[in-house]
Amino acid sequence: MNTVLAALVQTERQGSSRIAHDGKIHEFLIDPGAADIELHDSC
Repeated sequence: MNTVLAALVQTERQGSSRIAHDGKIHEFLIDPGAADIELHDSC
């Protein structure tokens, strides 16, 4: 859980971040004015 929290803090500061887990890359992005969350698989 600390890894996700650290990624979210970095996203808040820099606008984006990435973490790798179980062979997948998870990207966190903040778009100004956006009020939604998208979850999807990227192939």
